[in-house]
Amino acid sequence: MRAFFYLYCMKIKISRGATFQGNSSTAGMIILIGGILLIIYTDLIIFSLLSISIGLILFLKVNGLIIDTQEKRYKPYLDLLLFKYGKWHELAPYDQLTLKLFNESQTMNMVSISNTHTIRTYDVCLRGNKVPDILLKDFVEYENARKFLNTVAEKLQMKTFDAYAEFLKKRK
Repeated sequence: MRAFFYLYCMKIKISRGATFQGNSSTAGMIILIGGILLIIYTDLIIFSLLSISIGLILFLKVNGLIIDTQEKRYKPYLDLLLFKYGKWHELAPYDQLTLKLFNESQTMNMVSISNTHTIRTYDVCLRGNKVPDILLKDFVEYENARKFLNTVAEKLQMKTFDAYAEFLKKRK
């Protein structure tokens, strides 16, 4: 059902979820705390509920990316309630979709214990010459990343490059 909807409207919507970063999230947290304090210490119920609502909306802002496959353009957006704010950009500088491996390790050392934790994700990016890569989505499982890469490449009619598969070929 979802795949039919995406093909019908010719737009790919990629939500990255709430980031809890930036000035608007900080302002939202301050307004939210102020609204809670107002409801506890004063009788200004309507003003405090309004403050709590505005604070929550700003604090829980959602970032994402919309790709219009018909018009060949993309829009990084900020979602506040039902409104998506952002500016459209052309996809022309991007000619390829790339799947690449991202590893990150962190080591914790104590007097007698040392523990290393490694996180591996597979990133699907738009890549072009002379422009920075655009991260579309990251995955924990390679199969899901590969399926997403092929689906988006088919809709955008772009060539793909699987850097992880090439790395495995060279390793053998």
